[in-house]
Amino acid sequence: CMLFLPRILGIAAVLLNRQQHAYGGTASLLRSALLETLIALLQAPIRMVAHSLFVVIALTGLKLEWKSPPREAAAVPWRHALRQLAPMSAVIVALAAGIALIDASALVWLLPVGLPLLLSIPMTVLTSKVGVGTAMRAQNYLLIPEETRSPAVLRRAWLHASQPVKPRLKAA
Repeated sequence: CMLFLPRILGIAAVLLNRQQHAYGGTASLLRSALLETLIALLQAPIRMVAHSLFVVIALTGLKLEWKSPPREAAAVPWRHALRQLAPMSAVIVALAAGIALIDASALVWLLPVGLPLLLSIPMTVLTSKVGVGTAMRAQNYLLIPEETRSPAVLRRAWLHASQPVKPRLKAA
């Protein structure tokens, strides 16, 4: 209920208020909701591990460095994703190997958490690519109202930003 009810209620609210056009239409809203749910399911174990590590580090008294993520679009390089996520993937591989030695049929129980953790590196790189986001937007996936109809203040700012700057004359 905690994970899916807010999504379902959000979609229901948009449909009941007849605001689906702001999200690219009913079909686009439902496709996007399904895609976002699948991505969230794949990212949930990764977040779980990251949050658990954060809590363990905080409890041990080690120095925590909390940085706000950059707000501009930037792809995550493979090297960075490998450096950050390979240890977690290695633990899952070792755990899976140990389970396989004991009872290979038990690996099925590891899949819901283990598979997303194994896919964390390519998923991180893929979902960070600006081109993927641009392609999704072109196909009307994951749209928000500001993308289907930008607020007037943003349209005016873009208009002013696109106009050439006129040189100012110095007063004598």
